[in-house]
Amino acid sequence: RGNLIFYEEDLRESGIDVSEASVYSGVCTEIFKEECGLGEEKVYCFVHLSIQEYLAALFVFHSCVNENRNVLRAEESKPCSDRVQLSELHRTAVDQALESKNGHLDLFLRFLLGLSLDSIQTLLGGMLMQTGSRSSVPDPQTGSRSSVPDPQTGSRSPVPDSQTEQIKEH
Repeated sequence: RGNLIFYEEDLRESGIDVSEASVYSGVCTEIFKEECGLGEEKVYCFVHLSIQEYLAALFVFHSCVNENRNVLRAEESKPCSDRVQLSELHRTAVDQALESKNGHLDLFLRFLLGLSLDSIQTLLGGMLMQTGSRSSVPDPQTGSRSSVPDPQTGSRSPVPDSQTEQIKEH
């Protein structure tokens, strides 16, 4: 949603039980900070924005692969009978990142593309991907490169042809 600060109501709307989360406070303190805002209402925020970007990418990836939804497109946010291809999801994400004037989607895009790599799926033992449900992106080896904005410098950094070509093919 683009929020930097969350209230208990926001967490409840997202299906997060704040009282249950306190059971896992050791984990949550590594992810969330809990503070008292105005009027003593508890407010929450991620300890670092990169965690929020990673979790957003994980949600988008999981929605595509395991729930057959492209949540980056409003018209496809509900499961449909046609298979949502990773290449289509990647194309949507790249297009949105390139349209962004301030680069706020660049880190999200890097996480999303990274989650799709064969090597990551191997390391995770397929935990994020149902067996045979989608094809992942082959790991880049060499070749000419396209560019994606670097979130820290604002300059463009290389993206391997294998990923760029897969996006263009579909």
